[in-house]
Amino acid sequence: MSLDKGQLLETEQMFRDAGEQWPVIIPEEEIRQAAPAGIPHVRWFGVEGDYNVLVMDLLGPSVEDLFNFCSRKLSLKTILMLADQMVTAFDLMHTVIAFR
Repeated sequence: MSLDKGQLLETEQMFRDAGEQWPVIIPEEEIRQAAPAGIPHVRWFGVEGDYNVLVMDLLGPSVEDLFNFCSRKLSLKTILMLADQMVTAFDLMHTVIAFR
């Protein structure tokens, strides 16, 4: 792939078969472009060979990584804060998809 534009960024790349009947990657890219802080910025989206490609910022450790870091124990406050953020993210996704 030739996507280098001279920037060194930590990114996550997602490849999906371009021939998929329901390409999941396209609405996901639209959601991420419309999303507030906490949702990775989309650097590039397009077709490369036989694949749809999505390149986005890698924000840091996953929730599971943080859970393991905390000896697999989270306080009630932490769980409720995570739940609030997840509900907000799902609400955003449904809002963006509804206006498609």
